[in-house]
Amino acid sequence: MNIVNTVAARLKTPLGVSGAGVLAVHPSSAARGVRASLTGAIISRDRINGKIQERPLKAVKRMEDEVDWKRAAEKLQQEIEIWRSKEESSRKELAEAKRREADLAKERALMKTLLETRRQELHDAQRFLGTAEPISESNIVQDIRRINAEIFNLARSAADQIQRDPKRQTRRDAKAQVTRVLGEKFTRHLQTMSSQDDTILLEIAMQAAVTRYISQMISNWYSNGDGNAAFSIVHELIRQSEENQSVAGQWRALTRRYAQPTPSDAQQFENDHIRKLSVLLSQILQVAGMRESIGQDAQEILQIIVRAALDIRRVTGEVMVSSDYEIPPIAVEDIFNSQEMHDAYREKGTKRATGLRVLCCTTLGLRRVEKLPHGLHQVVLIKPEVALETLMLDLGIMHDGAGIRSA
Repeated sequence: MNIVNTVAARLKTPLGVSGAGVLAVHPSSAARGVRASLTGAIISRDRINGKIQERPLKAVKRMEDEVDWKRAAEKLQQEIEIWRSKEESSRKELAEAKRREADLAKERALMKTLLETRRQELHDAQRFLGTAEPISESNIVQDIRRINAEIFNLARSAADQIQRDPKRQTRRDAKAQVTRVLGEKFTRHLQTMSSQDDTILLEIAMQAAVTRYISQMISNWYSNGDGNAAFSIVHELIRQSEENQSVAGQWRALTRRYAQPTPSDAQQFENDHIRKLSVLLSQILQVAGMRESIGQDAQEILQIIVRAALDIRRVTGEVMVSSDYEIPPIAVEDIFNSQEMHDAYREKGTKRATGLRVLCCTTLGLRRVEKLPHGLHQVVLIKPEVALETLMLDLGIMHDGAGIRSA
């Protein structure tokens, strides 16, 4: 600015006038020189001012950038704090949700346990109070008839293979056992058999012995027969009480089920019965004066009979609940009752005198017993076949004092 002023002052002095050491200059040349000096001065001024102005602009720009960065950082920090707060809140919510989930899981486990308990209680109640049976009554009837047929086949097969033993000597234990099973009167008839051809009496004796044994085996509460009287008394007391049939039937089913041999002993249990029956038949043959062997065919039939009887024992004792299915116990010397028994050897068209007694029972019977509000109700499903004390006359066999002979 000072340079410009100096130049301008000088321009006010007329160029070309001499004096005070000033040279005279041509007007045009002087003008050009002044213009050039002025232009250079202006350019220099602009350059200086540009540098002076450029430095503050950069500083301002830098400061503005710093302010922007600080604002951005503050904003980012605020956002971080917000997200941290949200994260903490989410963590608390997640922890609360997990706690509620754990509580619900415990509650669900308790409900599941309670549900299983109630389900089992309902199942037990249905078992006690339900009346649906897995096996029909007709199947039981058919199975009993099938066992009776096998017992008949057994007696026929054993009788067909008998051989008289002239040197027989009846052991006391054999005679005592046969007497317990068949009674004294029938045992005496067997001992006095003299005709080898009259095998019908021997067949009846074997039928009666096997029928009696199988009847007891099916009816026994305990596998070896111990405690039968006590169990029978308790069962009868329950049936005479106010308990309904379902409760009485379920008590009987559970008692019979847990009084049986374990599965590991089942085969031995079956073999024991086969052996005992085989011994009993041999004793009958011995008392009748025959060789004691019953033959292989009879042994195989014995196995069939025992297996079928054990199955009936399980079904009637452990499975059926709505009714009791029983084998009627027919004892020697019982009074004949045509409503409950069938006279197997009565000649058709003839009448029996009243009051006749049973000599032996040759087939299994079956009856259904139900507990009703007014008492027990019995229905005979199969009448057991019996031989009466008139059997010898019915068969046409006469007793001559020394032996038995056909009439």
